[in-house]
Amino acid sequence: MKRIFLRAAAKLNFTLDITGTRPDGYHLLRMVMQSVSVYDTLALQKAPEISLQAAQLATPQNLAWKAAAAFFARAGIAGGVSMTLEKAIPSQAGMGGGSADAAGVLVGLNTLYKAGLSTEALQEIGETIGADVPYCIVGGTALVEGIGDLVTPLAPMKGGAFAVLKPSWGISTVEAYRAYDQAPCPNHPDTETLARDLAAGNLQGLAPNMVNVLEQASGHLDEIEVLRQLLLERGALAARMTGSGSAVYGVFPDLEQAKACVSQISRPGLWTYAAEPVKQGIEILSME
Repeated sequence: MKRIFLRAAAKLNFTLDITGTRPDGYHLLRMVMQSVSVYDTLALQKAPEISLQAAQLATPQNLAWKAAAAFFARAGIAGGVSMTLEKAIPSQAGMGGGSADAAGVLVGLNTLYKAGLSTEALQEIGETIGADVPYCIVGGTALVEGIGDLVTPLAPMKGGAFAVLKPSWGISTVEAYRAYDQAPCPNHPDTETLARDLAAGNLQGLAPNMVNVLEQASGHLDEIEVLRQLLLERGALAARMTGSGSAVYGVFPDLEQAKACVSQISRPGLWTYAAEPVKQGIEILSME
């Protein structure tokens, strides 16, 4: 086997809570995440060294590149990889695009080189690359805690679909957490109740507990609220910013209603997508 093709799913945050700060400054998190059917596509081919072809930053600073370097160091393999990355997940959206790419590289290289690293080992590598990478390796519906390193699978979301709106501007993750530190959010999610509602398909009950503490601290709160209202006015059962933003999503009973919402809102300068929940973060499409 010389080449592998994969797709890496975006994620949405049903909740994002900050429960404290470690002595080293890292925020302690408690989040419920969901993989959705918006995908970046990766092609990985064995090569003497690491290289990346992508429309965006194709340097050692790219998380996919970092993942490849970390994998070879951990596995003790003197190899390389030629990577091609096609982006569909928008950047600075809070949808985990870079982390999903890194997760795809780790899963793909483990398969391509038959390294035999466990999921836990891949997650340990992922933790050194980005907070969302351990989750993106497994995906689905999950509770994520600590600094993103503690991932507990939850019962899969039952039903539902999403309309996702991403404005032309983005929000830096570092800036989002800095803003929270200066103005903490007093409203926190009831994570356990939300997880039960997801598992039971009680989409109507999600709204009170779909809380993202970074949304209230955002310097773009007015613009985010405009997007939330667009979704709610068109039938969303609940709407919230995901991650550190700037994407906002609405929960709908089914994909057709999500698509109808997107078609009504679509306009220049606004990225729109209708998506469904999916049960895994990384999917291997084919191998050669």
